[in-house]
Amino acid sequence: MTIEIGTTTRGPATVLTVHGDIDISTAPRLLEALAALDGQARETLVLDLTGVSFLDSSALGALVGAHKEVTAAGGRLTVVCSDPKVLRIFSITRLTEVIDVVGSVDDALAPSRD
Repeated sequence: MTIEIGTTTRGPATVLTVHGDIDISTAPRLLEALAALDGQARETLVLDLTGVSFLDSSALGALVGAHKEVTAAGGRLTVVCSDPKVLRIFSITRLTEVIDVVGSVDDALAPSRD
C-alpha cells in the first residue's frame, strides 16, 4: 500500500494532505513528512485526512506523537476528517478529547479556532 502526502501553505498554516490508508506499512511515511517540516511550519499544522478511509493503531500513534511535538513547541495541530469510519475511530479512542478534529480545512483555518 502507498499513501500520497502533499504540503501546502495557507496563510500562517501548513496543511499536510494525506491520501490513502495509514497503517503499519505507510505510517512511517507520514512520520517522515511530519519530521521534515521545519519549526515554523509546525506552529499551525493542519493534517488533512479527508482522503483517508482507514487508519490503524500505528497511525494513531503517529498522530499522538505529532500532537505532542507541535504542542510542546507552542503550536496547534488540527486534524481534518470527514469519513464516518475514521471519525468513529477517533471517537472510540477518545482522541477527539486531545486533538481538535474538524470537517474541513476551512474550518481548521477559521479565525474562531484561535
